[in-house]
Order: sequence, then C-alpha cells, then structure tokens
Amino acid sequence: MPVHELDEEFAEVPLRTFNGPIVYKIYLGENLMYIGESAFGLARVLAPSHQHVGIIRHEMGRLEVTTFETPREAIDAEASLIKFHTPPLNRGLVKGETKLDKIHRLQDARRKRTK
Repeated sequence: MPVHELDEEFAEVPLRTFNGPIVYKIYLGENLMYIGESAFGLARVLAPSHQHVGIIRHEMGRLEVTTFETPREAIDAEASLIKFHTPPLNRGLVKGETKLDKIHRLQDARRKRTK
C-alpha cells in the first residue's frame, strides 16, 4: 500500500497516477479533516461534483493518497481510519451548515483556543 503526499502543487500530478482503489486524507495545515475512499482514483475526488470540492480546491493544505489492490481493501481501510482518527468532516454537521461552513467554524474555534 504505497502512500503519496500531495501538497498545494498536487494539480501538477497526473490524475492517471492514481487510477485504482484509493483512500485519501484531506489535511488543513497539520489537521486531518476528512478521510474518503474512491474505487476510481483521484478523478472522482477532484471532480467539480465532489461533495468536498470547495475544501479540496481552496482550503486543503495536503492530500495524502494510499493506493490499494482492490476496492474492498480500500473500503475496509477507510472505515478503520475513520474510526481511529474521527476526522471532523466525517462527523455530523450543525443543522443548515455546509461542509465548508463547518471547516471555517472549526478553524475559528481552534484559533480562539490558541489565543
């Protein structure tokens, strides 16, 4: 299971580099925000229709991609990682809140705690 870290320059990496089952982690700075799985590599993850496209395109500090041999391995790994790390965007939202709103709310709360 190779792990690849992509920073803000990830757009330069050809999507076909990751065309099979993957688990991806979205980081905001050093904070793990979301863990997802795709049977079709990064193409779906980076598509304009993805649920986290705003976060991925505008807020993300790092994208970590782990490749797998089978979709089942990726699904199992995603579930284990979510259970272990409990990233904030894999948990529920406040009523009426978008995922991007949640990121901003969490960032604001973190800033207040560090002041």
